[in-house]
Amino acid sequence: MNIEDYGFKKLDASDRDLFSYYYKKMNDNWASSICFPSMLAWNTGIVIYHKIIGDYICCVAHDIPNARWVLLPLIGHCSKISHRQAAHTYSAAYCWQGFRQAFT
Repeated sequence: MNIEDYGFKKLDASDRDLFSYYYKKMNDNWASSICFPSMLAWNTGIVIYHKIIGDYICCVAHDIPNARWVLLPLIGHCSKISHRQAAHTYSAAYCWQGFRQAFT
């Protein structure tokens, strides 16, 4: 199995409009690390994947140099429930790979 088997898609420039839609739904300030140009810039050494879950985008990064997967802050309208859903999806997708997991 791989990350795409869990419904995640590798980030590319064609995703800009999709991300713009979810940035407008954000109910709090957000970090520059999840702005679209930053994620594209980092998308070589740290490969970023995304999946729409409910009213937000869940992004995970495969940090290849450090052999770990990182759950990035959610993009969209977030709540305690959405954070639990994202953590569950993230853990289910990565527990079989034996990589360290990190939450940001």
